[in-house]
Amino acid sequence: MTCNCSLKLALLCFGALLIGRIPVASRCVAAEPVPLITVDSRGQLVYRDTGNGNRVPDFSFCGYRLGEQDIPEVATRVHLAPSGNDDTQSMQRAIDHVAALPVDSQGMRGAVCLGPGDFQVSGQLRIQASGVVLRGCGAGVGGTRVHATGTDRRSLIVLGRETLTIATRNVADAAQVSIPIGVDKTIPAGAQAIELSDVGRLSSGQWIDVCRPSTAEWIQELGLTTPGTQWRPGSRDIHWLRQIKHIDGNTIHLDAPLSMEIAPRDHGSLTPATMEDRVQFSGVEDLSLVSDYDSLWPLDEDHAWFGIAIDCTNNTWVRRCCFRHFSGGAVTVREAARATSVVDCQVIQPISEIAGYRRRSFVTGGELTLFLRCHADEGQNDFVVNHCAAGPNAFVNCGATRTHGQSGTLGSWATGVLFDNVHIDGSDLTLENAWTEHQGAGWTAANCVIWQCQAASIRASTPPNTFNWVTGFWARPTGNATYNGQSDFVKPVSLIQQQLRERQGASAAMRFEPWPISPVGATNPTRDEAEEFVRITDTHKQTLADTIRQQLELATQRRLAEWQQRDKSTSAVADNEITQPLTTESVREVQRVSPVVVVQGYLTVDGRVKTGQLMTPSWWRGDMRPGSGDELGPTITRFAPGRVGTGWTDDLPALAQHLKKSSYAALNHHYGLWYDRRRDDHLMARRADAGVQPPFFEQPFRRSGQGAAWDGLSRYDLTKYNPWYWNRLSEFATLCDQHQLVLFHQHYFQHNILEAGAHWADSPWRPANNINQPELPEPPHYIGDKRIFMAHHFYDVRQPTLKDLHRSYIRQCLDAMQGRHNVVHSIGEEFTGPQHFVEFWLDTVIEWQAEHQQDVLISLCVTKDVQDAVLENPRYRPHIDLIDIRYWTYTATGEVYAPLGGVNLSPRQQLRVQKPAANSFASTVRSIREYRERYPEKAVCYTAHIHCRATRDPWAIIMGGGSLPPIALPAKLSDALPSMTADTSVSQTEDIWCLGDSRNELLIYREQDNDELTLDLRRYSGSLRVHNIDAASGSVESRELIEGGGDVTLPPGHRLQWLRAERSN
Repeated sequence: MTCNCSLKLALLCFGALLIGRIPVASRCVAAEPVPLITVDSRGQLVYRDTGNGNRVPDFSFCGYRLGEQDIPEVATRVHLAPSGNDDTQSMQRAIDHVAALPVDSQGMRGAVCLGPGDFQVSGQLRIQASGVVLRGCGAGVGGTRVHATGTDRRSLIVLGRETLTIATRNVADAAQVSIPIGVDKTIPAGAQAIELSDVGRLSSGQWIDVCRPSTAEWIQELGLTTPGTQWRPGSRDIHWLRQIKHIDGNTIHLDAPLSMEIAPRDHGSLTPATMEDRVQFSGVEDLSLVSDYDSLWPLDEDHAWFGIAIDCTNNTWVRRCCFRHFSGGAVTVREAARATSVVDCQVIQPISEIAGYRRRSFVTGGELTLFLRCHADEGQNDFVVNHCAAGPNAFVNCGATRTHGQSGTLGSWATGVLFDNVHIDGSDLTLENAWTEHQGAGWTAANCVIWQCQAASIRASTPPNTFNWVTGFWARPTGNATYNGQSDFVKPVSLIQQQLRERQGASAAMRFEPWPISPVGATNPTRDEAEEFVRITDTHKQTLADTIRQQLELATQRRLAEWQQRDKSTSAVADNEITQPLTTESVREVQRVSPVVVVQGYLTVDGRVKTGQLMTPSWWRGDMRPGSGDELGPTITRFAPGRVGTGWTDDLPALAQHLKKSSYAALNHHYGLWYDRRRDDHLMARRADAGVQPPFFEQPFRRSGQGAAWDGLSRYDLTKYNPWYWNRLSEFATLCDQHQLVLFHQHYFQHNILEAGAHWADSPWRPANNINQPELPEPPHYIGDKRIFMAHHFYDVRQPTLKDLHRSYIRQCLDAMQGRHNVVHSIGEEFTGPQHFVEFWLDTVIEWQAEHQQDVLISLCVTKDVQDAVLENPRYRPHIDLIDIRYWTYTATGEVYAPLGGVNLSPRQQLRVQKPAANSFASTVRSIREYRERYPEKAVCYTAHIHCRATRDPWAIIMGGGSLPPIALPAKLSDALPSMTADTSVSQTEDIWCLGDSRNELLIYREQDNDELTLDLRRYSGSLRVHNIDAASGSVESRELIEGGGDVTLPPGHRLQWLRAERSN
């Protein structure tokens, strides 16, 4: 930077501070800064020591094989031509075939070569073995196009394993004790050596996980302890996966540098790690990946979101690929991906809303990632580094045109990131303190470099006790990072290229050619120079996009020639052209369906009373940070772009298996409270932009592509339904049929229309958020500028538009579940609405059943006054299958706590006002038995624990005759329960409850088991086997034989006993 430029920068920053445009904590440093890197007389890089030996990392280790080898040309083992139909199965079988081949000396198995033309993929392609390459005949004209069809928001290709969690990504054995780093030694940023007090059993070639924990003291030092940016200790740990190259005494030398200082006070550690779960030496190349979309809806998001997702990998690549129409992005590299190269890739025409977590073209959360010559057009956040990415990572010779948003570090504390010759057209490049943005990201970058870059502005700030550098830049600068060379070229042209040249030689450095800039002095040209400059301006300017297209076309010509010359003569499967699946597909096993049926007033499956816990998923809050998912629990219709697993986009088959293995009987589902995590702040304000934050709680309705809702996205169309939401719900309902689970489908969620005003702010039903204009007040009245009372309006079906929208929506709830046996339809969660709306809902359901000649299971889950009125009505009573006691209960004092329906108060509001006593075992039995005796053909559930002062004692439910008790029962007892009824003849004692039947089955429960129990067993004659049951687990503890037919005394010590007639079987 010249002296004049320094003065300009100083004046710019000082003026911005005066008008309050730059926070004091992020002010520009305008003094003549010392460059972080200089070039000596021999052309070699000289690194500045910033203290404690810290320096700019060597970024040339980024990419495949740490930059030490070129991406290989892997031999083709399978040729596959498009079928003209869905090719998902054939393509996956070809990939799996190559995956089963032995590896060669370089770790390669072979490539699947896709022929020219269009391949249709309705599902997802997975490369889950090392040494496997998926190759096309080029992404240019006449090459290979892979079309992602359908409405699933998936990653089209997964390279690696998609659901690996951060907690298990590296560590070899969780039981191993971490080896502490010598507390008397500091490991500087950029170092490749660690001095330990004792190397222990560490050895050359071993893999280790190096951890720099996020301690409370460090977080305090960064100033990230205030609401909105409050980091929790342990939430921003940095993990590097490194291999020990050699050991010198007590110093271990690593295969790649670390990107952050680890001081003694940081309590860093290293732990032996494993590479066994990593996919290595695999790649995707020479393909055009295209997502189908609804051409009538320009902001359609119901299609594939990502082209390629990479996780749990080492030494993998994507090269020469073109991506069209994906909503979320082209290539996303996740936390457990290491040494990944993404080269010569292009993004064209993404289709989505212009909103948060869309159009993130090239993203990494991993380490040692190299994006080289990648271009995006009309993206949004085109070059992004995610939460706590352990560097180094590099974006080199990359460009974004007509972009809609910033690039840079958008999660917390990414270390060692290089932007080298990156051009952002019309937006910013950032290394900054994002404060509360990006879900409280706070400081997003440390030890990061922007080198020779262009952007509308560069916002770069430096956290305490670390550095960020900007060198050679064409942009408006903001922040207190170290800036050098505004509007000036610096040497070398590329930092990473020079680093690789010095480490691996000139030949390796040629991988980065050609460069888009050519530093030439043109301020005071000679006449001859001016004529040459004029001649240049008369030619087409070669852009980065042009360069990539040329690479794609050249590769396409070569691959098409190879396809024409492929060997067709051999009969071996490995070399044969394949147009059909590799082997005859076996007939898929038809999944057995076990429908839920009401038998003698019990919910049963295969004639056995269904038992188990009820899961109520989360319906607000969430986080995209790795490792945060487990604490949030599962939810069927939560969408986390590019994330699969608990707390994100749940893997539904895995969820169903988990529920079954964990003794859950049912899941209670309703749509989420609001879509956008920003609304978790409970503010009612219209958002300034559409920067929504995931995970997204998807709503039942589709966005219209018109206008702007309160969250900044387009408004909903209440007559169009969200395909992803309903497909997910339908898929899980099918899994419930197969796994003997029950899905309670709550059609509505009343939380939106009462209590906090923020509940209504983003609701699709609010007129400001849809294009249908239902007769609901807008703007809404927020009582006391805080509370909403919208229920009486929402349930008013006298309004014609609102009535039609309700009716259509209820029918959609039924249509989507058609043919599923284990779905119980209920009006809504937290429902305290009026009787007339319940009757309207039932009329709609009854009408649908008549039209479709299909009965569905209907639960009446409402307040007691409405419940009783509906059940007394002969029009509705026959259609009710299940009575759910959720909003009322008898209490331990004998009173009934029964909030009223239709009074515009939520369950918890009424609970706070009335302050009832808690329930008891006896009051639970009474609540259930009253309905079982009055309506013996109907099942009764007791879920009052959700909204009342109540516990859900499984044995009280059983003794009352209720369904879905939360306990596992012996199979034969579950078989016997449907035929058992309350029997008061056995004992007149108040705290004794009995169920019996005509087959000499008797179940006895006593609250106190200290005394002997005398029973009148005249109705139960003959030899009876007494099964003593553990009340906590439901398991049988012991067995003894007694004779019935008269009075029998049972000894103390057992609260629960099951008497059965002794039978020969």
